Amino acid sequence: MQDGKKRRLAELTKLVDEDDGGVGGQRRAAIEGALKKSLEKMIMNEVPLVHALCNREVLKAMIDDLDEGCTRKLTRELRRKQVKSDKSGADVAEVYSPPRMSKMASQLGYSEGFALDLTTNDEEGRPWNLADKECQERALKLQDETKPWMLTASPPCTMFSTLQNISLAKRDADEVKGKLEDAMMLLSFAALMCIRQAKQGRKFMLEHPVGASSWSTAVLNKLYFLEGAQRVNFDFCMGGMKSSKGAEATLSRSGQE
Repeated sequence: MQDGKKRRLAELTKLVDEDDGGVGGQRRAAIEGALKKSLEKMIMNEVPLVHALCNREVLKAMIDDLDEGCTRKLTRELRRKQVKSDKSGADVAEVYSPPRMSKMASQLGYSEGFALDLTTNDEEGRPWNLADKECQERALKLQDETKPWMLTASPPCTMFSTLQNISLAKRDADEVKGKLEDAMMLLSFAALMCIRQAKQGRKFMLEHPVGASSWSTAVLNKLYFLEGAQRVNFDFCMGGMKSSKGAEATLSRSGQE
């Protein structure tokens, strides 16, 4: 009987599934290792007909079944969770805003990321003027380097407010056009940073006042079609804004959170 156990254990060690050298191969190798340990226990416990499981075809079939049925789904879920727990990235960062949402996040135990605004400075003491192309490039680089789990964006809303629309007809047309173009550029850059967040599996929130004309622009409409994005109304005073006006935001979130 002992000779039979030794022979089957020896045969079992020779059954090695092909390794493609990548993540898939490593995953299958882990499954194979777990299966072999189970089979070893079955052999040692003299489970009847265990020898029928100790061949390459049966072992490969079991690996395929486990790999397709559960491990791939688990791997995808772990990758999504890893984005949030990545120690190289902050939990909350923001653009077009002094430390407000990020500051509140730190009070709740989360890590505080960057806050890019005309009222905040870079490492060289320069204000973060996101109307400047070079400054925008540095902001995108900072986003890639720090990988914030949540990015909040509050681009200037002056040219999109209901009050502004009332007085536009009384102002110089060229002046209005220039300011509107500047406002659209800032809005577009905020949307770009949000889209980059979504494409990298992280979260974003873009905030503008309820009723602002910006919500009807093609730029913000792109955010609605991102997976998991939704539009909500809330009171932004909870985030530290010194105003009693309501705010509207497009959020990115998964159905599992």
